[in-house]
Amino acid sequence: EALEGIFATQKEEANTQFSRFIKDNYLDWLKGEVEAPTMSHTLFKDRIQPEIIKSEESLFLVVIDNLRFDQWKALQPAINEYFRVEEEDMFFSILPTAT
Repeated sequence: EALEGIFATQKEEANTQFSRFIKDNYLDWLKGEVEAPTMSHTLFKDRIQPEIIKSEESLFLVVIDNLRFDQWKALQPAINEYFRVEEEDMFFSILPTAT
């Protein structure tokens, strides 16, 4: 029980800090006034399209929207039975979000 309380407190603090981080930076990211992390509306242009252009092989792209990272990790073993995952990364969603 003591560890559960510590974990709950740490989770609450992490959520508070992340919320503050988003509040402090989000509008500047959207305005393009500062270097922004990859976001859902820039993902294709910034990360996927350059790979398509430089690739000489066929590319198979699967996009699953509204999927949290923990959900992906639960599904990944089943996907790995049929496909080879060559790269895995995260990006920020635009707000509000369903995830």
